[in-house]
Amino acid sequence: MMAASIPIGKMIDRIGPRIPLLIAPFVFASSALLFAHGNFVTVMISMCLNGLVFLLLMSSAMTLTAGLVEPENRGKVRGFLSFMGYIFTGIGMLLGNFFYNLLPQLPFYVAIGLTVPMVIIILLKVRETGAQAFAKTD
Repeated sequence: MMAASIPIGKMIDRIGPRIPLLIAPFVFASSALLFAHGNFVTVMISMCLNGLVFLLLMSSAMTLTAGLVEPENRGKVRGFLSFMGYIFTGIGMLLGNFFYNLLPQLPFYVAIGLTVPMVIIILLKVRETGAQAFAKTD
C-alpha cells in the first residue's frame, strides 16, 4: 500500500476520482476470487490487491467529498459515512459468519455479487470525470 499510494494519488489528481472508483470493484472481485480459491501465494497476491482496492476507494471517496461538499459540512458528511460504514461492516460480519457456515466460499461470492450494484451506482451517479472539475476558480 505504501508503494502504491503516491502513484494512485497522482492518478486521481490527473484523471479525477470516477475512473479509480470504477476500477476498485473489479480489482476487489478478482481479489476475492483469488482469496476464496487460493493457495498461500494467491492469498498473498489477494491481500496486496485488497490494499490497492482500499487505496482506490478511500482516495477517490475523499477526493469526491472534498470536491462536492462545502468545507463547513465535510466533517458531518465524513462522520455520517464512517458511521454507516461501521454499521454495514457489523451486519456484513454477522451475515458472513452465517454464509460461511453454509459454504465457506459463499461470503466471497456474495461480496463479488455486491460489486455489480456498486458499479451501476458509480456509473449512474458519479459525474465528476476530471481533475479540472475539482479546481477552484476565484
